[in-house]
Amino acid sequence: MPPNAQPNLPAEAEYTDLEQLWISEQPKNLWPVNQNSNLGALRKVLTDRLQAGLTTLGELAQERFVETSAAEGYLGRWEAEVGLPVAPTGRTELARRQLVHGRLRKGPFTRTRRKEIVESYIEVTFGSPTELTPAGVPLTAGGTTLFSEGGPVTSFYSIYENVPNFSYEIRILNTITPDLVSLTRELRYITPAWISFTVSSVAPGGL
Repeated sequence: MPPNAQPNLPAEAEYTDLEQLWISEQPKNLWPVNQNSNLGALRKVLTDRLQAGLTTLGELAQERFVETSAAEGYLGRWEAEVGLPVAPTGRTELARRQLVHGRLRKGPFTRTRRKEIVESYIEVTFGSPTELTPAGVPLTAGGTTLFSEGGPVTSFYSIYENVPNFSYEIRILNTITPDLVSLTRELRYITPAWISFTVSSVAPGGL
């Protein structure tokens, strides 16, 4: 290419937030606003790379917390880190986050902790409750549920302790269908090795 020859500049593209901020904050007439100019093209290259870095940092800041981690993001990594099955089929994003939280929680084996685990698996079967947000009620292809609570959670299960034999039994009504395999796995995770337990599905009169 001979000296002083004008290169072919790329066509203008969408302005990123950072490039728009650059333009709004620059002194008047310092840089051309259009991108298909020499200085405008240089600004576009610089701001695109900086914007990509800022976007990645924002995503990392969001994904580092279980509460905001997404299924298409780092939620699977959270599951792998705490020893849970990664992206299990048929489990909602909310349920997956709850399981990760259960593994991240540290502390002694208590009745309260055991109760929270059992009830979390029962509550999942009710579905996500309809929430009135500032943006309104979210609509999905499946429609909007009027009622998602199945009743008091404590009415769906009972726990019997056999203290002399270091064991306990959890009975859950067969009118609901929690994931008993996963529930058993989580209870085994928190229950001391010298305590045995069983989880069973029983008829309404079996509680």
